[in-house]
Amino acid sequence: MRLPVPILETLSKHYSRLVFSTTLHGYEGSGRGFALRFQKRLKEITPQMRTLHIDQPIRWGKDDPLEQFTLQHLCLTESKSPSPIYDKSAQVQCLIVTGEELSSDHDLLTEVFSLLVTAHYQTKPSDLEMLLNDPLLSILLLKQKQQLLAVALINHEGQLEKQIAEQIYQGKRRLKGHLIAQSLTFHCAQPQATTHKYARIQRIATHPAIQQQGLGKLFIQQIKDWAVKEQFDHLCASFGATLELLRFWHKNQFSTLRIGSSKDKSSGTHSFMVNLPLSERGKQLHKSIKQQFQSQLAVQISRQLSLFDSELIALLLTECCNDNYQHPLLNSYCTGNLPYDFVEHHLIMLIMHSDLSLLDKKQQTLTIQKILQNRSWADICENNLYTGKKQAQNELRNSIKLLTTPYITEE
Repeated sequence: MRLPVPILETLSKHYSRLVFSTTLHGYEGSGRGFALRFQKRLKEITPQMRTLHIDQPIRWGKDDPLEQFTLQHLCLTESKSPSPIYDKSAQVQCLIVTGEELSSDHDLLTEVFSLLVTAHYQTKPSDLEMLLNDPLLSILLLKQKQQLLAVALINHEGQLEKQIAEQIYQGKRRLKGHLIAQSLTFHCAQPQATTHKYARIQRIATHPAIQQQGLGKLFIQQIKDWAVKEQFDHLCASFGATLELLRFWHKNQFSTLRIGSSKDKSSGTHSFMVNLPLSERGKQLHKSIKQQFQSQLAVQISRQLSLFDSELIALLLTECCNDNYQHPLLNSYCTGNLPYDFVEHHLIMLIMHSDLSLLDKKQQTLTIQKILQNRSWADICENNLYTGKKQAQNELRNSIKLLTTPYITEE
């Protein structure tokens, strides 16, 4: 049974005694997700955790020749190259390689695919065929002193004929390999979106030994420079939303244009589509879709995202315009003259247009869960350790005062 990482985190916080087990080699998705994503969080949640590793294979005999043949020829064995050492004072090179070049250089192919397997939980054996044969895939390598630091796989999307674009817009046709282009056309009702040229970052992986040193941001800039040179209209990505990932894309000036309405079965998270427009026509389309997305966001949060992580929502709201929304009824609510139900609409508008960094983490959670996610007072009290509805209501009023000061006055 495969359990998504968010469920594993919830279980580890709730129970004091648990045993987690997984298989790594030969099990894409769940096993690698456990090793790359969950174990790091588990150490933070329970620093006293213990780990055990089985060296004797269960599914095959030790040193089984068929298994060794399979692992070697599918490039699933670990690279024999030593872990790279990143020198921040030295230059890095961004190189483009083709599938044909990789097929003729087995050592480089093994190093590249091994890095993808080691550093990205969604890499699976079938990706090897895509890496070697997909004509709409660009492979970018970040190297320094002959060391492979990072790998990015970039899908080429869009530039479809107007007739096909119209069929996609009407929901009559769907093409493989054009994820962002088709979603923006159909879900966002933008028929011209399919005709734009997209560079979608399908995978980006930095070697685990040199992560958290700014290489991701450096690599994104190199990818952006390449995309501009190749005359793409957009640089984009789609990913299962986590705080760490959304912060990464924010730091690189990407904006959210769409959130999937349901959770992905393997990751247990909602899919985010983020975009960085590159051309003038790309910027115009990006602006239109971004305005449309943000105008619908409050409704989506109250429905499909009603149980979404409030900290992720707070980070998402930093993309919205902070224009100090005000209304006289907010003053009456803060001073206790009006009950919550009478000003709910104005509270929603306030939260959607406010800088929530003025609040501490608990206040942010309270305002988002009650005002945007429409959770019950009983649920909020239970999950946020309030003594009762009265205390939670008082804390909410105090939070609204902080967001509206100095725009309201005490009566």
